[in-house]
Amino acid sequence: MLNREQSTTEINGTFLFSQLLIHALLHMKSLSTDINEFVTECAKKYAGQFKFKQVQEFYNSYKSDKPILEYTKTSFLHELINKTLRVQNIDMMFLLRFHIRDIQQQLAQHQCQSPVRVYREQLMSTQEVERLLSSVDQLISTNTILSTSLERMIAEFFFSDQLPPPDFEIILFIIDADPNAASDVTPFVNITQCSQFGDAKQEVLFMLGSIFCLTNIHQEGDHMWAKCVVAKNNYRCALNYQHIALAIRSQCLPSNHPDIAQSHTDIAAIHFDLGEYSLAIDHNQAALQIESKTLPSNHLSLATSYDYLAVTYDHVGDRETAKEYFLKAQFINENNALFAQQNPYQTISYQCPICKHHVWIYQIFWIFKGAPCFRCIRRVVAFGSWK
Repeated sequence: MLNREQSTTEINGTFLFSQLLIHALLHMKSLSTDINEFVTECAKKYAGQFKFKQVQEFYNSYKSDKPILEYTKTSFLHELINKTLRVQNIDMMFLLRFHIRDIQQQLAQHQCQSPVRVYREQLMSTQEVERLLSSVDQLISTNTILSTSLERMIAEFFFSDQLPPPDFEIILFIIDADPNAASDVTPFVNITQCSQFGDAKQEVLFMLGSIFCLTNIHQEGDHMWAKCVVAKNNYRCALNYQHIALAIRSQCLPSNHPDIAQSHTDIAAIHFDLGEYSLAIDHNQAALQIESKTLPSNHLSLATSYDYLAVTYDHVGDRETAKEYFLKAQFINENNALFAQQNPYQTISYQCPICKHHVWIYQIFWIFKGAPCFRCIRRVVAFGSWK
């Protein structure tokens, strides 16, 4: 789980590792031998068992464009892939990478086009429930392919005639999913048309690694339900995603890598849009510190960072510091040969009438001089206001 108030060094390591692992699996180059390696290992694992025949059938019938049909069959594969993902068996996940990638691609092709409410009952340990209770208004992620139902009665049927074991509870998850909030990497799909079960389960499948915001937990007697929404692409969720990216990059890259500087710049831009100017300054300064050590003193990225700092300091009323950074940016832009090469057309500049940000445009677009900058336009789209 990820708490939006945590710093990048406090983010749950398991969560980050899981997201990084999923990313790696989905971006590995596909080889024609992938399925052969998987089947060979499974043949050894299930030798002499009934499931050995299922492995042979899988090899003979598997089609990369219909992985969900194979996944939903009552066979060795469904059990194996879910157990592998739950316990994070890296070796088996590597062998299953072709199937995970195929599922992601089919889900992305058939992404739900309208919002849905779905249900899932889950058996959870008391310890897991306690963590859940302390995670309201935080992000949670699934490390498995999440199966849900459009029908509450179907979701509740699986535990309807049994009591949970000692130290376990049954939680009903109510998930509101909006396709405008889901990413191409973690889509969700009504798989009625491509499932082995047809419309019997009214099943909606969420991709491995999907991220949700836990909005509420309620208990009535012995019944507990938790309400979640797919994490939306608003500023707060975008901020969480950027912190995840920064944490992953910080763990995998040298401390002065330009991608880390870019993460700080992206985070600063979101804090600026939220009016959290001191945090925006902190992250812009962090980006500038990396760039100052790794880039020539006349590099355009430095000018951009100086310009961002100038605008932000201007918003907090520190005009002297704002002027200092603005002049540094202006000096680089006006004297940088690279700037001239990258701008073959004559350029003009002006201040955004809303945020006072320094904006450069080509002379041929002079009609747009005086228009709000893209940052302010983005703010009005998100919040419906320039402020």
